[in-house]
Amino acid sequence: MNLSVKQLKFRSEQIFRLNHEIRKYLTNAVSLCELLEGNEISDVDFDRFKCLLLKSLQDLDSALYMLDDSEQCE
Repeated sequence: MNLSVKQLKFRSEQIFRLNHEIRKYLTNAVSLCELLEGNEISDVDFDRFKCLLLKSLQDLDSALYMLDDSEQCE
């Protein structure tokens, strides 16, 4: 599989975005676990973090889909 410089740059940008989304999701998940572990979380905070995790998961899924879709086009 020979990729052009343009394709490699595009792939690199996609992987960078995917890595960013993974880090964001894991950071939110760890923060929620720390709050739950210390029992220092209200229902409002729990719902807020749950929404953050779901949004992060959707962003991650979107990034994975874009990466998978670009591989199909090659």
